This record gives sequence, C-alpha cells and structure tokens, in this order.
Amino acid sequence: MDREESTARKRRLIRKRWRARQSQETLIRMRAADNEYHRRREGETQEERQKRLEFLSEYRERIRQQQRQDIVNQFSTVIDTKRKTLWYNRLSSEVEGFLICQERVNGATTSTVNELIRQNRRITTREIAVELSISKGTVHHIIHKKPWLWQSFCTVGAQASVRESEDSENGCLSDPAVSTLKPSAPFLYAGISV
Repeated sequence: MDREESTARKRRLIRKRWRARQSQETLIRMRAADNEYHRRREGETQEERQKRLEFLSEYRERIRQQQRQDIVNQFSTVIDTKRKTLWYNRLSSEVEGFLICQERVNGATTSTVNELIRQNRRITTREIAVELSISKGTVHHIIHKKPWLWQSFCTVGAQASVRESEDSENGCLSDPAVSTLKPSAPFLYAGISV
C-alpha cells in the first residue's frame, strides 16, 4: 500500500512539474508571437487583425494538442513500467524458486544431467541432485524441459520408485499421470509409458 501511494504521489508531482514547465514554455512562445504581431499592428486593417487572431488560436490549439500527446506518451510509459513491475512481482511471489531455478540451469548442467540419465537409466532425481550439487527442483526443471528426457526417465520409474520408497520421495513415479513433474508432452497425460 505504501509503495502504491508513494508511486501515485511521484506521478502527481511529475505531472504537476511537467505541466508548469510546459505552461511556462507555452506562455513564452505565445508572448513572442503576440509581440511580433503587435509590432506589425500599427497600420493593421480589420482583415489583417482577423488573420492574426485566427493564426494565434490555431497556434494555441496546436500547442495544446502537442501537450496532451506528450502527457499521454509520458504516462503511458510510466503505466507500462508499472505493469511490468507488477508482473515481475506477481511471478516471483507465486512461483517460489522459479527465478533461482532459471538462473542455475545452464547448458553445461543440462548436458550433464542428460549424460547421467543416458549412462544410468535407473538413476533418481535425488542421486542426480547430490552428484551435481544442485536442488531436486532444478533436476525436475531440466527433465521437464525435454520431452524425450522425461520419457526415458519415466520408463524406468517403477525401479526408481522402488529404490526410493524408503524415503517416500520418488524421483519419478511409475504412472506419469500421477507424477508431480507435470509433463508437457501430450502422450504422457494418458499414462502411456513408451
């Protein structure tokens, strides 16, 4: 609540300063235009006076339109920045550890996990995590990113779950439909293991 209030106060202050500066610049421009025409006004006819007034009204209207557009552009930028900040905060608060997990996963880690699974199809997520000194969540993330890796890891799920049943923390359950890894490949939703 405090952050939103301070942001609103900052916006109001920025808007106030910006309008004051723009109105000063506008007044200076209008006075310059008026002074120029006042010099010429001495021998001015009714038609010339009418043209001068039309020119000034058009000039003022153009300046007002430009000011409106500048205000819209400025505050749309502020609103976009606010939306991005809200999106980032919501994402980081809803998905705990998501950003940390993304930072840790690089190409070397992914390829190492791939090699470990290729070498030993019965390896569990805990064993991979211990061997590479990364969290189980990161291992889950790497396995989840690649459907072929997920498939090969889950085909030996029965053996892996038997090996980890003492700890009650299964690296990969035998039935992918029940698994907590939530596969992205559609054939795994039906519980088909290839």
